[in-house]
Amino acid sequence: RRVGLPRRLQWTAAPRRCRSHEKSPSLTGMVTARGRVFYISDEGPLSAGGRLPDKWRLVAQDAFSGALLWKQPVPDWGSGTDLVLRPGGVSVVLTISGEVIRVSDGEILARKAWGDRPKSAAGPVTDGRIIVFPDDSDGGKPSGIIRAVTLKEDNGSITVVPLWDTTIRPPGNDKRHRAVFSSPVIHNGRVYAMEEHPVLWILDAATGKVLSETRFEEALKKRIMMWAPVTLAGNTLFAFSQKPGAGLAIDVSGNTPRLVSINPMESCESPAVFMGNRMIVRAKHSLYCIGRQ
Repeated sequence: RRVGLPRRLQWTAAPRRCRSHEKSPSLTGMVTARGRVFYISDEGPLSAGGRLPDKWRLVAQDAFSGALLWKQPVPDWGSGTDLVLRPGGVSVVLTISGEVIRVSDGEILARKAWGDRPKSAAGPVTDGRIIVFPDDSDGGKPSGIIRAVTLKEDNGSITVVPLWDTTIRPPGNDKRHRAVFSSPVIHNGRVYAMEEHPVLWILDAATGKVLSETRFEEALKKRIMMWAPVTLAGNTLFAFSQKPGAGLAIDVSGNTPRLVSINPMESCESPAVFMGNRMIVRAKHSLYCIGRQ
């Protein structure tokens, strides 16, 4: 419900400054749910030079007052955004490093949601039941694996249940792995995953079976690199590139996805968000507001 424009600052909280402009932000992965704000904070010491150890915390604050509710240490963070879920009616935060943390008190209910991997390479996504993430954390080398898990609740306990693993590779006998650094999107029982170089894979969300692989030759000729999470509005998939900067609009209404347009723009590593019939995109130096023609 729209109640009006902001008129004053509600509250402020630490951290007051970032550790360094050369590292990951000291505050990242912010989400809100059920009157709370959750974010990852790096509380490691400030450094004038050299690299000091990170000290990652998942922080919960009251969204209205800013009051600190709890903090929970988490392993190596990297990048990405948490998920807030309600398996069996229990509100939990699933972190990119694989911890399942109860919202009410910060207790860790499960670990290693991604198995023995240290973290997911990109933020996980969910349709409310299935949780899908690309696993490209194999020592910094592309693994070409897209995985799915679900969370089961039993009397307050949470169990991470693997559903499927799918390895995407070039056709034929080529054994190379494909790099997927963008968070995918789930819609109508399908998973849409974009490779680093623009090749779109569509998987069955229930089984992980590959339904189609579509190469966008015009974008491949431009050597576009896709890192930003993809988003879907209606039957149009939007993907934005890190270099060279470009925005891709892809029609996925038919059996074969069709590239509608490539729009030059600044480098972008953030997903698009939608407000009514407008799309908001944060690029490297600018904020874009895109409407219908």
